[in-house]
Amino acid sequence: MSYREAIKNDKRTWPAIYLGYIIEKNFYLNTFISDSFIDLRTIKINLLCFRLEIIFVLNALFYTDSYISETYHNNGNLNFGFSLPKAIYSILVSIIVTIFLKMMTTSKKEIYKKIKENDDKLEYSIAINDVLNSLKIKLIVFFILQFIFSFIFLYYISAFCAVYQNSKLYWFYGCLESIVIDFLISFIYCIFITTFRYFGLKNPTKCLFDFSNILNILL
Repeated sequence: MSYREAIKNDKRTWPAIYLGYIIEKNFYLNTFISDSFIDLRTIKINLLCFRLEIIFVLNALFYTDSYISETYHNNGNLNFGFSLPKAIYSILVSIIVTIFLKMMTTSKKEIYKKIKENDDKLEYSIAINDVLNSLKIKLIVFFILQFIFSFIFLYYISAFCAVYQNSKLYWFYGCLESIVIDFLISFIYCIFITTFRYFGLKNPTKCLFDFSNILNILL
């Protein structure tokens, strides 16, 4: 909604706005809780699996000799603080890649735009068919790329586990650490989006509302 539309129609409380953003922005919750006729759940599950693949392979890629040395000097015990940068790097890269992939697997904005712009049934059907044909091409490209990269990821992780046989368990724990952080980070991020939007509508202050929209686009 535009700023004027939001002031007029968005009367939600702060918790209600926050819950809406959490369901939208948390990749894991959105995959299984959010139900939309525009975003197919099968595609979202596919994206989630690919995101997890990226996290696993990046944790292997960033698992350098320094982490092995740290584990050795720590008597074989895990040091989550030392492995935290690796987890953060993996999450950031996976988020950036996922944003790009979501652009290839959905045409939600274009469909909403066509719904608003076309009142004539015939014009609407033509416009929607154009969008769906474009989406079909993007999905074909996405699945081809996913198949290629999934094969590469599987090969690299298999090679990693074969070379670093004594570090497989620590690598797996690092992957779980990344997944947990990836799951929780949206809860913190959505606090800022919700707060700026809520006070931007209640005060009202357009710059706060616009800033919340910018934050909303970034993730």
